[in-house]
Amino acid sequence: MDEATWRATRNERAWMLEHVRTKMPARKLRLFGCACARRAWDHLTSDGRLFVERAERFADGTLPNVEVPPGMMALAHPDLPILAHAVRRLYDAPEVALHAATDVLRAFRKSWREELAAQCDLARCVFGNPFRPPPEAPAWARSETPRQMARVITDEGRYADLPILADALEDAGCDDEAVLRHCRDGGHHGRGCWVIDLILGRG
Repeated sequence: MDEATWRATRNERAWMLEHVRTKMPARKLRLFGCACARRAWDHLTSDGRLFVERAERFADGTLPNVEVPPGMMALAHPDLPILAHAVRRLYDAPEVALHAATDVLRAFRKSWREELAAQCDLARCVFGNPFRPPPEAPAWARSETPRQMARVITDEGRYADLPILADALEDAGCDDEAVLRHCRDGGHHGRGCWVIDLILGRG
């Protein structure tokens, strides 16, 4: 995996994950799995959705501990039982949790290429560009308006508001092309977004 491939690929998700598996914090690995599980939201039961949300809170440190969903609990619709396995993976070791993405991909075999491309976008969103780590705590990231917007976006899942955040960042003095492009690129985004994490000081 090289930088050019990382930035552009629509189908080499497995190589992307292998590249970051030992480089990224546990939180990032688990949140990538959660972001992929959310792609199957309409196929999860209310319990399945609840356990995805709990896994996210556990990853972010707002839930002190979690228990693996009981084996007989209905977490996904009966026609896609593999998604229940994906949800349970989120409670495993972080390097295993990120592979919930594989179960989601297998569940959506009829739209496999589209789902694979979406997961490549999510990898870029959550992990950023591992070949060019972002700067630490730039002044514009500490501006109050972008910080408030970043909290709302991640707490409420309003990733469609990222272009608005880009405007606020520019007003705060941000001229980082990678940050602004990510907010405006129209790709798939999820909890753990590297730009949001940069603003909120999360790893």
